[in-house]
Amino acid sequence: MQFLLMHRTVAEHDAISYDILETNRLLCRSHQVQLFCEHFARLDGISQIDANAAMSLLAGDLCFPIYYHSTYWPEGERLLSLTNGRIVFKYHNITPPSYFAQVPDYWQACIAGREQTYRFVRQYPKAMWLTDSLFNLRELGLDAGVFHRVVPPFVGASGSGGSALDEAVLRELLTDKRIHLLFVGRIAPHKGHLFLLDVVYRYRQFYGKDVILHIIGKRDEACRRYAEAILAKITELGLSDSVEMLGEVDASRLVSYFLGSDAYLCCSEHEGFCAPIVEAQSLHLPVVAFASSAIPETIGRGQILLGDDAGAYAHALHRLRADEKFRQLTIQNGRRNYMERFTYERTAQTYLSALGDMGLAV
Repeated sequence: MQFLLMHRTVAEHDAISYDILETNRLLCRSHQVQLFCEHFARLDGISQIDANAAMSLLAGDLCFPIYYHSTYWPEGERLLSLTNGRIVFKYHNITPPSYFAQVPDYWQACIAGREQTYRFVRQYPKAMWLTDSLFNLRELGLDAGVFHRVVPPFVGASGSGGSALDEAVLRELLTDKRIHLLFVGRIAPHKGHLFLLDVVYRYRQFYGKDVILHIIGKRDEACRRYAEAILAKITELGLSDSVEMLGEVDASRLVSYFLGSDAYLCCSEHEGFCAPIVEAQSLHLPVVAFASSAIPETIGRGQILLGDDAGAYAHALHRLRADEKFRQLTIQNGRRNYMERFTYERTAQTYLSALGDMGLAV
């Protein structure tokens, strides 16, 4: 059988691209797999084809497309219309446009992407939807309207699956006696950076200034005003010595921050899955998170989920530091969530089972 994986962009240090790469590795065991995308940063182990070759494959009878849907993609929709067989959509969520009211291009792309989702549902009623979380479909009112299975993405884009550590970074984190908090996510309005600063401010008020938050994530020129608002709030709250904006880092530094931090703090307002939470759990890092969107579904049982009171987060972080029994229980529950649901083997089994439900012997 021939599989064609389709997504607008494949790039390094990107969670969806990692999911595509690992899907390719899984399906290549028994089948031929090709990739079509418009924007491609070379990744080892995957074969890319151009639009003409993709058209030829889709027009045949033996090609099975897996369309990764996470943004508006006109060319992908055009090519998909050429297929003669059934289609699998791997749905990673499209952010609600309201978060990008001050970023016109993104606002329009989010609207168009969500409209495209409904169009796909109408045009391909026999398609299967593999969704990272049930939240993704429920958010659009589609959970009862499409043939679907919840199939989480392959997790490991941090490089935690074998990258060498940055020993200097890890040594610095482990020898510094401050409480080290970590957040990983691109600088975008729905990621909750401003609330993260409120949490750090409250922690300093209640428990002292020996705290530092490391923010790792790609900066986007389109969201420059949001980035400026973060920097302005750091100054306003007097947090310049308690917040470190690191930008995008390589895999060895990233995994070193996961291993050397004391807690992972996530205050994101909208997530379709939230891979860094699972990565933190896999590396024995306790998580304190905002109970929004798909985060409760992803984080699992026995974890610290909170609302919109910054003081409550500060208290939870302090308790993780002061109460070793509580800390270890939180870590154990997170690690169990990872082992039972999100290891490579578990995800691969879930993926292949879902394709089997569609009649594909893979």
